[in-house]
Amino acid sequence: MTLSGSVSTNAHDGRYMKVSWTGVQDVAANKTVVSWTINAVGGNDGWYTTGPVKLKINGSWVYWDETRIDMRTTWSTSGTTDVPHNEDGTKSFGIRLEAAVELYAINCTGEGTFTLDPIARNPDAPSTFNVSAGHGSKAGFGDTVSMSWSGAGGTISGYEIQVKRGSADWAALKTIASTGTSGSTTDTITITDITKTGAGKTLQYRIRAMNGALPSAWKNSAVLTMTGGADIKVGGTWKQGTVWRNVGGTWTRASRVWKKVSGTWKES
Repeated sequence: MTLSGSVSTNAHDGRYMKVSWTGVQDVAANKTVVSWTINAVGGNDGWYTTGPVKLKINGSWVYWDETRIDMRTTWSTSGTTDVPHNEDGTKSFGIRLEAAVELYAINCTGEGTFTLDPIARNPDAPSTFNVSAGHGSKAGFGDTVSMSWSGAGGTISGYEIQVKRGSADWAALKTIASTGTSGSTTDTITITDITKTGAGKTLQYRIRAMNGALPSAWKNSAVLTMTGGADIKVGGTWKQGTVWRNVGGTWTRASRVWKKVSGTWKES
């Protein structure tokens, strides 16, 4: 991969044409701006007649002059052209240089293919993001929340997951390292860091893919509603308590008691 190069034609009586180029990348526009210069090279005399001269870059003719020129070894001409990259930031392109050196018909040609340095692009966000604590849209303190996602695309170095507790702002939860074009697609988190989140309080998660410092859009999960429990202040800090009930002679944690009502499991 490169941002510079050159192509020379074959020679006629030791005389030929050469094009040199350099590239400057426009990250926002996902393109490389190629600056090119054609030079006359070689020959025993101080000048010779040449023309036409043609230059094709990335499939388009960017220079075409049919004029017969008294070509001296100091002669040159320059220009610029844009080379758009592919959606994933990669790009290879070709250069072809043609000239009629001393003769009237094209007799000197040269071509080459170059692979440009890739331009980093924002990855595509996951199209799905599912979370569950095993109770449908319900969750309790101490539950393990299973997370799964799919549909992320592009180059992915990792994922960022955030959590929204009730009406609070979104807060960082964890970062998952990954490689490739999809990487990890599952993870788990245990609900143990929830402050004053009792019955009826909500939790929501969101995820985005990362390509280095370049993020995708966020993908939100469905909302989980906390069940049962009580908030107890311990040593100045609010912690999730536990409510128990005696069911058939057995003490059972209230937030884990479910019954089937009309074919649907519901918390009692």
